[in-house]
Amino acid sequence: MDEFNEGEFNALVRLVEKAVRRLDFWLRQPQHVAGFRGVDAEDLRYYVEEIAYILMGKMPCRCSLRSHCPQQHNLAAQPASGLTLEKFIHRAVIGPLGLRTNSIAQGMMFPFLRKELGMCIVLVELKQCHNESCRRQYEGNTCVYCGAAFAPDTTKAVGVDWLVIEGVYVPVRRWRCGKKKDIHFYQQRSCREEMVGTFPDAQYHVVHGAEHDRCPWRQCPDRNPPHPQRGTELWVRAEFAGAHAQGGHAPPRLLDGIAEGMRRALDRMSSELSDRVLAEFGDNLVAMAEGLFTERQSLLTKQQLEQVRQAIRRALSEQGIDEETINAWLRVHDVEAEAKEVTQDERQDDNS
Repeated sequence: MDEFNEGEFNALVRLVEKAVRRLDFWLRQPQHVAGFRGVDAEDLRYYVEEIAYILMGKMPCRCSLRSHCPQQHNLAAQPASGLTLEKFIHRAVIGPLGLRTNSIAQGMMFPFLRKELGMCIVLVELKQCHNESCRRQYEGNTCVYCGAAFAPDTTKAVGVDWLVIEGVYVPVRRWRCGKKKDIHFYQQRSCREEMVGTFPDAQYHVVHGAEHDRCPWRQCPDRNPPHPQRGTELWVRAEFAGAHAQGGHAPPRLLDGIAEGMRRALDRMSSELSDRVLAEFGDNLVAMAEGLFTERQSLLTKQQLEQVRQAIRRALSEQGIDEETINAWLRVHDVEAEAKEVTQDERQDDNS
C-alpha cells in the first residue's frame, strides 16, 4: 500500500475521520473529560489528514508506542493483523483497547490532544463514598450520588488515572499512606510542602507544624502513621482546589523574592555580562536564577554566583520568607556544587 490514488486516499480519510469523530464525541461527555468542548471543524480536518499520511508511512508517528508503533499505526501491517481496514484504523486512531484512559494515550489522536488542547493523563483525586449503600467514587466534598459529605476520618481519598485538561484541573500536594491496593491520600495541614525550585524538575521542602500530620482515615490499615518525607501530586477540579491549589506551585512571595534578587544582581553586573546572561536564559528572572545555579554554565565565576545568591537571600528575607525556606531553596540551588570555574582572563573581562 505504498502508493495511493486520490480515491483510495479519500476513502482512508473518511475512515480516519469516522474514528476521530467517535473519540471526539466520547471525550465531550463531562464524565469523561470535564471542560472539553470538542475539536472544531478546521482542526479536525487537519488532524485527520495528518493521521492519514502517518498511516501511509509518509510522515513520522508521534505516539508513545515506540517499537509497537509499526504494527499498529502503519497500514502495511493491516493485512497481517486479522482486522478489517476500518477496525484497524479505529484501533490505531483511538487506542489498542478502545475508549479507555490509558488506551487513548497510545492512540494516534492523543499527541494532537496533548499538544494542541492541553489534555493529559494524571492522577486525579477521587473520594470513596463512606455511605455503605453507595460506595461510589466522586470529586469534591459531597457525593453526587447520595449527598453524603466528605469527612477525612471516614472517607477514603484515592488517586485514579484520568484524562484532564490543564487549567480545568490543577495540581495539589497530598500526603500518601498505605501500600498497593490500600493506597490512599490526605491533605497537608499542619505540615506542608513548599516549592523551592522548578528546574529541571519541581523540588519541595517540607515545613513542619507543631505536630506532624497523620493519616486521619479510621480504617487506615497502617494504623494512622505520620506523614511521609515527600508528598504526592494529585490533580483536582480547579473549583475544588481552593487555597490548596498553590500546593502544586511555588508561593507567590517566594517567586517575587527570587525575581527581585535576580534583578538586583543583574543591575550590578557590567552591561556586557548582563546582556550575555539575558541572551542565555531569557528575561524570566526566576528561570534565570534557577538556570544559573543548576546548569553547568561558564558565564559567571563562583564569586559572581555567590553575589547573586546573597542578593536573592536578602530579597527573600524582605518578602517575609522564613529562614528555613530560604535555606532550603539555596540548598537545592547549590552554588558550590554546580558552578564551573572560568579562566582568569574571563574573570577580568566580566568584572570590568
